[in-house]
Amino acid sequence: MLTDSQRDIIKATIPLLETGGEALTQYFYRSISTSRCPEKYEQLRAVVRVLRL
Repeated sequence: MLTDSQRDIIKATIPLLETGGEALTQYFYRSISTSRCPEKYEQLRAVVRVLRL
């Protein structure tokens, strides 16, 4: 269950995600795929691999 504060934060990000969501997603995936610390994102990479199936 989300708190009121968490809901407010999520609602406040909606305009940004509407206008820049695609760029943010591209940056995110590029960041985790080219990280110089592969162990830092290994669990996240595993999730992404499963989602791509």
